[in-house]
Amino acid sequence: MYEIFEIAVVAMIAVLGLFMALFPKLATKKSEREIEYAVKDTRKRGIILTVVGIICAIVVAVLNFMR
Repeated sequence: MYEIFEIAVVAMIAVLGLFMALFPKLATKKSEREIEYAVKDTRKRGIILTVVGIICAIVVAVLNFMR
């Protein structure tokens, strides 16, 4: 059960990053949505978060398989 929880948490992190990358205006604060560099930074952070989430999901799945 714990193994499934680990994978689910990491997958949620990847999904959050995907949301940030695809919809950066919605993921940015309301007060900063019209600032171009703030939206670009949100998109960049979303891409990074997605990549890190996917890598972590693979690592957790492999480690659970090796146990």
